[in-house]
Amino acid sequence: MTFHPDDISDSSLTDISSSSSESEPEDKGSFTNDLFLISSARKAKKKRRRNKNWSEKRNAKCKQATAMFLTNLPPNCGSVISDVKVVAKRDLFPDITAETKQAKIERKLARKRFKKAGGPLPPKKKISDWLPTPEEIATASSIVEDPTKFRLYDHGHVCIFDKQLTTEKEKQIMADITFTDLKTISNQKRDDLNFLVAFLEKSKKFVNSIGSKSRSCGGYMWAIGWRKSMTKFEIIGRYVNKAAIKKNQEEFNQHVKDSDRASSILWDLFYPIGNRALEANQQFMAEHNLPSLSDPELPSETSKGHDKFFSTNLTFTSDGFFNHPHKDKKDDKRLPFAFFLSLPTFKSKGRLAFESDGYDVTGGQFVFPECGFGIDFKPDTMVQMIFAQRLYTHGTLKPTENGKFTKLGMSLQISEKTTNMLDRILAEEFVTKPEMHVGDVPHIMNQVQK
Repeated sequence: MTFHPDDISDSSLTDISSSSSESEPEDKGSFTNDLFLISSARKAKKKRRRNKNWSEKRNAKCKQATAMFLTNLPPNCGSVISDVKVVAKRDLFPDITAETKQAKIERKLARKRFKKAGGPLPPKKKISDWLPTPEEIATASSIVEDPTKFRLYDHGHVCIFDKQLTTEKEKQIMADITFTDLKTISNQKRDDLNFLVAFLEKSKKFVNSIGSKSRSCGGYMWAIGWRKSMTKFEIIGRYVNKAAIKKNQEEFNQHVKDSDRASSILWDLFYPIGNRALEANQQFMAEHNLPSLSDPELPSETSKGHDKFFSTNLTFTSDGFFNHPHKDKKDDKRLPFAFFLSLPTFKSKGRLAFESDGYDVTGGQFVFPECGFGIDFKPDTMVQMIFAQRLYTHGTLKPTENGKFTKLGMSLQISEKTTNMLDRILAEEFVTKPEMHVGDVPHIMNQVQK
């Protein structure tokens, strides 16, 4: 068949031309839409890749920080890793903070005026936060218990990091928290914990409670172990109540012997979750000749010390204890962490208490206000925490303890003043001062036997 252009009518050409012009906008729109979808898909893919890379880098930094400063042992359970932003304006007791700040400003101005013009000497008494009112306590509790404002942890294992990297571009561990169901522990561990609780209960007989307003708003706090002495001519000494020791000398001697087991129990509890942190403390103590909380005397070449120690002292709280949010600035800055342990107990029996016993203590959360998280203490639960106590504001809210039970809290850390004093002893600074002495157990017993 021969093709002739004339056989194609104008109408056909017109139809074709008309059809093309009508479909062209639709094709262009479809093409543009396809480009948009492709571009969006590529952007989404890039974002997922960036997020994945960021997540991998973040996880790598977290693992590196954990292995370097906390533990290089494998976890015995699943872990939650969280990044937290510090918000300095987040304050559970803003009126108290503002009032204390204003009082310090006025004190500073008064001292300047006195230095310039004389007049009455400004008071030297330390300015402490006032005690929170019941209304302020209730408001703080309502904030902490509101999940839209605060994150409370109560089970498993949680490791919390500062979202802001350090100056060395490393991750900073805020807190590593481990919760243990006491109903599932071995009989040996239960015996050890009951021994520890009974040991601390007996300690109350031989030390005085700490009544400082800056340390406590309510309840009781005690301390055992070593501290920079406040006694004349005493370089360093132990927390003691000499009058009570004088009346119960044999019991005190046995208590001193029991200290080694208590120290070993604490080491065994924390080592699986913080071996690097414990070893760092132990190495630091050896370098500065710091005594363990259980040592009756300062370490020497002839002393028979044990190898499970990581703190010079232990403070413990109970009976409705709560305090102001604070930072532990007096702890040695060369050590990154403090060690915290909490147990549900009977108030005076010196043993663990379970929900089946009627344990009914509520509240008393351990909180990091500026970081927006904390610990909620549940019955039948042991809580262990290794945390950066010098860097982040923390505190305990008021618990409800109406009966025969109490939440026992323990903290182990090393004071910078204690370290400095032991350094001076190592430097033989007191050799030419025979009146100066160390208030160790032999010295204490010599004093009470006079």
